[in-house]
Amino acid sequence: MEDEYHPELAEYEPFEPHRRSRRRSYLLRVVVIVAVLALVLPGVLTTYGLASSTAARACVAWARQIVDEQHRTDARWEWAGPGGMGWQCYAYTAEGERFVRSLGPIPVAPELIGVGAVGA
Repeated sequence: MEDEYHPELAEYEPFEPHRRSRRRSYLLRVVVIVAVLALVLPGVLTTYGLASSTAARACVAWARQIVDEQHRTDARWEWAGPGGMGWQCYAYTAEGERFVRSLGPIPVAPELIGVGAVGA
């Protein structure tokens, strides 16, 4: 094999990576972190809002089924509540705050007793 002459490589110089200054590296990291937060935060806030709304509605339904009276209810997230980690449902009765039910980490519509059952 003969040595071939490549004119496009005649003045080639090996690539030397550019060294970035500390300030530029820091600025680039800040921009990347802000961009990632801008992408993730709306999804997290939307998910929390939807879960909160679902938990509040499920709590009202469970309180009507279990407490047998219409009272003010409160669904709130607790890391270590009576039902474990997740959404907890409370009803406020004349006796005070009453734990109704744990709704779990992802609240869903309740399957109430005697409602919509076949043959009921």
